[in-house]
Amino acid sequence: ALAGAGSAAQPQLVGPLEERHIAIAASLGIAKKRYDRAVQATAALHRQMTRVYNELEEEEEAKGRDKRLLVALSGRVVAQHKALQEQAAEDRKDATLLSVLG
Repeated sequence: ALAGAGSAAQPQLVGPLEERHIAIAASLGIAKKRYDRAVQATAALHRQMTRVYNELEEEEEAKGRDKRLLVALSGRVVAQHKALQEQAAEDRKDATLLSVLG
């Protein structure tokens, strides 16, 4: 193989050891590019997983908040229902009393 390492007028021969070194350097360059792409893909996947995890965490927090609101609202509904039942019982007593007196 020829290499233009010397002057342009006098090409020098490259020996088998140099050819091997060139092949190894080229292979290492290709391997580094593949490694860099794999690292970038892994980082992108990690960012996506982090985003999904944060979204799930927000959803769980919202569900907990909704559940607390629902429990508070149902407590109010139960209290209001009880008050309405008591009012209806008082109204029945008053209606009975008025019919007896009336």
